[in-house]
Amino acid sequence: MTKAKGWTGALVALGIGVVIILGFQIFAPVDSGATEPVLIEIPSGSSVRQIAGILNRSGIISSPRIFVAYSMITGSSGRLQAGKYSLNQSMNIPEVLDALVEGRAETTDTTIVIPEGSNIWEVDRRLTEAKLIVEGEFARVYWKKEGYLFPDTYRFRPDARIEDIAKVIQENFDQKTDDVNPKTLIIASLLEKEAKTTEDMRLVAGVIQQRIKNGMLLQIDASVSYGACLRESLANVFKRDCDVTQIGVRREIEKDSEFNTYIHAGLPPRPISNPGLRAIEVAANPQPSDYLFYLSTRDGEQIIYSKTLEEHLANRREHLGF
Repeated sequence: MTKAKGWTGALVALGIGVVIILGFQIFAPVDSGATEPVLIEIPSGSSVRQIAGILNRSGIISSPRIFVAYSMITGSSGRLQAGKYSLNQSMNIPEVLDALVEGRAETTDTTIVIPEGSNIWEVDRRLTEAKLIVEGEFARVYWKKEGYLFPDTYRFRPDARIEDIAKVIQENFDQKTDDVNPKTLIIASLLEKEAKTTEDMRLVAGVIQQRIKNGMLLQIDASVSYGACLRESLANVFKRDCDVTQIGVRREIEKDSEFNTYIHAGLPPRPISNPGLRAIEVAANPQPSDYLFYLSTRDGEQIIYSKTLEEHLANRREHLGF
């Protein structure tokens, strides 16, 4: 009886020792004082044993077997996510598992900012500079979506397909705008190219409203320039970029184009840029105005408004010299 008790006590002591050792290996980090991050990459499709090997070779864990066993016991083994991780030798096995299960990987996404008022060529340029597309690829396919490519900050995977990029941007437009009237969107797109401040947007919107009401031609240079770029791009199948600011408007106003507001009355047929919420809100709620004319100073820093053609011509001579 005494001998049996002795064996039992030894086994209990051994069991306690094993638990302590296992607990130490599970909960004690490789180096509690470590501060330097260790970058590792878990390839897609890696098994839990392969992941344990990667972690062990990187010095993050000391025992691959303990890592595998603990991950299986806790039900984590099938939920470990691939990716590039910044880990640390001061992390214990549960902490490492949490990072892998939650997918706290270093992002490889590319961030793209589409400013308010960007047109299709400017959107295409941003995507090209981010190496997400070949130059002209996006503009060639989605130029008819002008106005509906909502300006915002986006994150895309480096291997994102062009249709996926367009879908994300257009879905954002649907979420941010509430069935905006197409005419409102066209006016907002004009405001983005014609004015910088909210107050100027309000005044320009008033001029547009008043000129349409009076049956006057809008004579908006930005629309003429856009039409010229579109004509050029369609002719060369969007193989070259087009900068609307480099279009000679004086020459273009003599050419017939559906965007030529010096020839055709009313609004252009489609938006000429992709407006933000500010411009859309102003366009949806235009304020009555007595102004019928405006011009921008040569430096583009100020818009001068006038109520009569005589005032406008005088302002043009003063500020533009002709």
